[in-house]
Amino acid sequence: MNQNNTNLIANSIDAIHHKIMVIMEKYPIGKVLDFPSGWGRLSYWLKERGFDVVSCDIQDYPDSPIKHVFGDLNKIFPFDDHTFDYAFCIDGPEHSENLYHIFREFYRVLKPNGHLILSIPNYSNLDEPVKSHHRVIPAEAGIQNSLILLDSDFHRNDVIGMTKVKKNDFLRGHKS
Repeated sequence: MNQNNTNLIANSIDAIHHKIMVIMEKYPIGKVLDFPSGWGRLSYWLKERGFDVVSCDIQDYPDSPIKHVFGDLNKIFPFDDHTFDYAFCIDGPEHSENLYHIFREFYRVLKPNGHLILSIPNYSNLDEPVKSHHRVIPAEAGIQNSLILLDSDFHRNDVIGMTKVKKNDFLRGHKS
């Protein structure tokens, strides 16, 4: 990567990407899916640190230093079962028509004991971000992997073992 790309990436990293970088320093190198990846700044950082990264988005970014694979969160993901150690869905779930679908698909492409790291922006309060985050776990997905949720103001992060919850809990928003 040339110096201009490195500077552009370094100057464009926002709070959530920084938080992920700190978290991932503690995890072993593995195969990563970044979906939706946008321009690819998180993918770039992970690749520079030795992760085997697949960057996926519905949009093409010809000026990105990262090669992208076309994918749509609302369709079957273009990957084989049990392919990735980590999957990132940063500010992506809100673009899905069906949260059940994306959880099932991430579960399908993750290896057993894989990790899904996701964030959802908080649009409900523009003046002051919410200090807590509802943990929503789709019961039908049957996911037993680890999920790391980053709350909208990045004051904390949680690692929880995903377990089945009642459908009504999912519809209300499951809180831990």
